Amino acid sequence: MDEPLIPAGMPDRETFERVWRRVMPDQSCSPLSLSPPTPDPAPTKAQTPAQAQSPAPPATGGEADLLALLMERLLQECTALQQLARLSPCGGRRLSTLAADCRVSCRHLAAARFLLTGESFHPQLVAASPSPSVPLSIREQCLAAKETRELCARGAAQIQDPLLRELLDRQAQDAEKRANQLLTLLEQLISIP
Repeated sequence: MDEPLIPAGMPDRETFERVWRRVMPDQSCSPLSLSPPTPDPAPTKAQTPAQAQSPAPPATGGEADLLALLMERLLQECTALQQLARLSPCGGRRLSTLAADCRVSCRHLAAARFLLTGESFHPQLVAASPSPSVPLSIREQCLAAKETRELCARGAAQIQDPLLRELLDRQAQDAEKRANQLLTLLEQLISIP
């Protein structure tokens, strides 16, 4: 990561860095670089000083919408896994860990979306009602994790930004691991006569 991802002209760089360090305390695993900003080039004859200092317009559209959709899905998975952890006779700790992993993944996506748009995103969550049986609920969450994995993989294939593509590839891998862990838990719960 030779050059920083944060635009040098970003109006509130210090706040962003403080929040990012809180979200990602281990900077060695960070998908973003917080190296100091490079000085702005001197304005050319064609640019006025105001034009040279104005930041680039925030990115909108497909990438930001995809990140918002993924955050909503991950938070729904997180909520369902937390509810399931309370109901599960066994595996509650593993389900709680999976829910926490979903929340961390959502924070990574939120930070990436903030970098793209410069705006915070607060998804509207709809409380999910779990299925009447724990195995059915785990099945639903396993399928949801697989769908999230597919969405991340399709998104990564369409995105041009290499760092964002890498983030989505990692999210796809995390969703696949989550699905596999849920499948393992389901196998433990289902008994064969």
